[in-house]
This record gives sequence, C-alpha cells and structure tokens, in this order.
Amino acid sequence: MTQLQNTLNSSDYHAAVLQTESKPGELNFGPATLLMALNLAVSAANALDQVKRAIYYGRDIDQEKAMEAIQAVQGTASALAFPVATKRYRDPRDVDFFAQNLSPEAAKSLSPANVDPRLLHAALGKFTEAGEFIEAILPTLMGAAVDKVNVLEELGDGSWYDEIALDALGYSREQCNFVNIKKLQDKKAGRYQKGAFDPNAAVERDVDAERALLDAGAQKAVLVAA
Repeated sequence: MTQLQNTLNSSDYHAAVLQTESKPGELNFGPATLLMALNLAVSAANALDQVKRAIYYGRDIDQEKAMEAIQAVQGTASALAFPVATKRYRDPRDVDFFAQNLSPEAAKSLSPANVDPRLLHAALGKFTEAGEFIEAILPTLMGAAVDKVNVLEELGDGSWYDEIALDALGYSREQCNFVNIKKLQDKKAGRYQKGAFDPNAAVERDVDAERALLDAGAQKAVLVAA
C-alpha cells in the first residue's frame, strides 16, 4: 500500500513535539492562585460532565452534583478576580490572599516546586484546547457548517499536549491506547465487557476493578518499555 503524503507516524510526531516543547526554568506563579485556577477548571469540568451524561448516557442531571460544581465555579472565579485584577498572581506569598479558602495544612505545603511542570503544562494545555474545541463547534448549534480545519487544529494541539504528558510519565502512545481499551473491554472486569457501549455500565462502574486493570496494564507497559 502506498503511504499517503503529508502524514507523520507516531514516533516522528513524538520526537517533533519534544523539539517544540516549552520548558521554563521555574513556574514563577503564585501557588495559591494556581491551586484556585486548577480547582476552577475541575469544577467547570464536573459541571460539563453532568451535561455529557444527560445527553449520551440517558441519565438525568444529578442536581446536587451539578449545583455543587456550578457554585464552586462561581466562588472560585470570584476569588481569582483579586490576584488577576491586581496583577499579584506571581506573588510567591499569594496564599495570604486565599486564607479563607485554604486549610492551614494546604497553605503550609503549597509550593510550585511540588508539581511536575511538564504534567502541569500538559494538563493546562489539554483543558484550554478542549475549550477551543468546544468553541469551534458552538456555531453549528446555530446552523453553521463545521469548520473541519479548525477542529483538526484543536485535535492536533490536544495530541501535542498528550505527547508531553506521556513522555513525562515514561509511556508511549501505544501503551496508553492499550491500557485505555483494556479498561473498557476486558472480558472480566472491563467497563464494557461485551465490547460495546453500555449506558448503565458507563455510570455504575466498578471503580476498584477498573483501577486494578489500569495498574496491571501500566505495569506491563513499563516492563515492555524497559
């Protein structure tokens, strides 16, 4: 079979991503502001997860969980307004701004040095690219055609961040793919043991069984890589 032109295999793509990765010497960002920003992202994702479940799993929105996420978004966004408006988000002692939002233990242990900067880069990038992906399909709700090139760009950008995270963890894309499908389709403990989507299994998951599959699969992946 003739290989298509203008394509890039996974190995070459991985190498190209690492060549274009940004690696700052330090985060230079207030740890409390960063913590609040990440909590904001998690809360927004939890709210959207309820929307996803309602559309694709046939389940009603869990009002308690949805309202908890929405209220957390509102509160966290409001708290973040101060360091952003005053440009104090780089203050290493910004924890003082958020004293009412943090436990004494959390305030004492907070430090940008605790986080893997590459994983943080990938996590922030994946989230922001997901937002751009959503933004790209918004016009279709009003009848516009899908801008396929724009969507392709956002998918590519998301993949770029995936490669950084995988490299930081010491896994390959192929290993990640294997573990993912193993979790879903394992005949004994997978979420979808029959090989097809099951809305009940999507919600009523055996989290412990899935974690065991992931642990075993990840260990095998490390052994293969070694």
